[in-house]
Amino acid sequence: AHAVDLIIDTVKAHPGDIDIVALAPLTNIAMALRKAPEIKPLIRQITTIAGAYGLNKYATANATGDTPQSEWNVYVDPEAANLVFQSGVRVNAIGLDVATHFDVNFGEAELEIMRQSARPEAAFLLQAINFVNGRGFESYCTLIDSLAVAATIDPTLVSLLSARVGVETEGKLTLGMTVMDTRHHHGWAELPEINVAYRADYRRFMQMVLDAVTQ
Repeated sequence: AHAVDLIIDTVKAHPGDIDIVALAPLTNIAMALRKAPEIKPLIRQITTIAGAYGLNKYATANATGDTPQSEWNVYVDPEAANLVFQSGVRVNAIGLDVATHFDVNFGEAELEIMRQSARPEAAFLLQAINFVNGRGFESYCTLIDSLAVAATIDPTLVSLLSARVGVETEGKLTLGMTVMDTRHHHGWAELPEINVAYRADYRRFMQMVLDAVTQ
């Protein structure tokens, strides 16, 4: 089945029980919501790696889109992100602010535990870390998506705030930028409200990943 139809059929088969974890552009989810809008109230939540919200220096210093303020998943299909954010489905967006924080990096002690492990998952993660290190990046690059998965398994890992968020779909310099409007006065009431991650328990998250690949 096409991914769009698979999403629709799965949600309809398990109404109210489906958490969608989106680790890529939101194209298929947006198409599913357009094709079958009746599934919107049947989805429990969508947790996604999406956006950069200006909450700290990592939001833009580690920007992954081709514009200085954007994250890749939103940048490559901002219209889809905008549609999903506006859908009324509960959206938990983990942006680069949290997903690429300095504390999302393995230290030498953790790397040695992986080296000593006989698990193929540990060897695979080490290969991935060595690859990104060889390209001049830190190990957080291998772990960004894992945070959305971990936060779905254990929602206490990530702290969320409710915010009005718009997606730039036209700007030459700002295409894909996620604009969070936190103004107390004169705010854009028409922007959809989503949940934005502003903090994570990084130590517990890193231990969770380490245990998953070595135990």
